[in-house]
Amino acid sequence: MSRPLLLPSIQQPSRLAAAQLQQLLDSVHELGVPTVSILRHCSLPNGLNNSSVVSSVMLARAVEKAIEVTQQPLFGLLHGNRVPMAMRGFASQVFHAADTFADALSWILRYLNNYNLLGQLRCRHQDDTIVLEVHRQGAVPSIAGFTHHYLLATLTTLLRYLLSNSDEFTGVVRLREAPLTSGLHYEEYLQLPVQFNQDDNALCIPEYLLQLDIAEVSQIARRQAEIDCENQLASVSGQQDLATRLRSQLLHQQQFPALAVIADQLNSSPRTINRQMAELHTSYQQQLDSARRQLAIHFLSASDDSIDAIASRLGYNDASNFGRAFRRWLGMSPRQFRQLQRL
Repeated sequence: MSRPLLLPSIQQPSRLAAAQLQQLLDSVHELGVPTVSILRHCSLPNGLNNSSVVSSVMLARAVEKAIEVTQQPLFGLLHGNRVPMAMRGFASQVFHAADTFADALSWILRYLNNYNLLGQLRCRHQDDTIVLEVHRQGAVPSIAGFTHHYLLATLTTLLRYLLSNSDEFTGVVRLREAPLTSGLHYEEYLQLPVQFNQDDNALCIPEYLLQLDIAEVSQIARRQAEIDCENQLASVSGQQDLATRLRSQLLHQQQFPALAVIADQLNSSPRTINRQMAELHTSYQQQLDSARRQLAIHFLSASDDSIDAIASRLGYNDASNFGRAFRRWLGMSPRQFRQLQRL
């Protein structure tokens, strides 16, 4: 018998909105601008505290007022550059979890899509370029520019951090708008060339960046960091990306069905799932392998089940196939890993 797999506690959407509102107020405060009118505008005249219930509509109203009172046309870029500690903490986990920049990019996209209530990022290939496009959530036209600026500034800041702020990070930002102020101001915030009057709002990076290594860490440390990243993504309620929902379902079921079966369970189709996963720069197979890795580590650490029994539980035909997969994941056999855990 094994100890049950501990699943992360859920963070409610209202707490996410409250955290994002606090970050917004901090950015406004740093400019020396009072925040009282912003709180009143979003129906929080007594201020923001731990018991405040904040909706995405209230957050949008706060952004609307913040743009007005700061009188900063590029306030979204300024706010996006102020990456909060929680985001930096997640990026640090990704730094240790990712084998390559491609893995890191997928986690960052999923994180920003899970935690941001105003917009979404989608990934697509265009020739030899990766296009990371911003799509606004909801119907508040007055904050569209802020949302595009904020997500693009946050994304470039996090991706640059993952490459240790090296000169290897390169690309171009495309914006639909005409410049609201000098184009040099945009480039000062984003530290990248900016093209205006384009067909989309996107960060475009060369495809070769995806193959770059991130950090040299042990495979055991890497896989633990991977679990930590996934648990943090799974802690969000009501805003989870498809990859996180799929992976959570696989962990709950502890079964590994074909894509057609899981698509039917989600009232979707394999084609739709493949498309949505590609927009997050991942795939069903990658999420299935990730869930298997986590369960394999859990079963070997927390149970006395035989290697053969664990292989069967994970859907492998025999222990040798499981052993080969485990060596690829952690650089050692399942038996060696179990012995190491019991030292």
